[in-house]
Amino acid sequence: MRAKSVALRLALGTIEATGKSPLIIDLDHIRNDGTLEADGGTLEIITANAVQGTGKVQVTNGGTVDLSQAKQFLGDLVYAGRGTIEG
Repeated sequence: MRAKSVALRLALGTIEATGKSPLIIDLDHIRNDGTLEADGGTLEIITANAVQGTGKVQVTNGGTVDLSQAKQFLGDLVYAGRGTIEG
C-alpha cells in the first residue's frame, strides 16, 4: 500500500505496518504526534523534508522501519522487542 499526498498529520493515533507487503508513506510533509509502527512488517517513510512532531517510531515482532529516505526525523525511536530501524 502506498500513501501519496502533500501532507500527513498524525495526532495521537497509530499507523501500523503488519504482514508481508510494505506500507510506504511518500509525502512532502509529515507531522507525527502519534505512533508510526512496524509490527512484524515493513514501514517505509519517504519525504524530502523532516518528519516533525513529538511522536515516536516503534518496531516490534521483527518489523523494519526505513527512514533512509527522510531528510530528518524529530521524535523518539522505540524498540519494543526485535526489530530494525534504518536511516
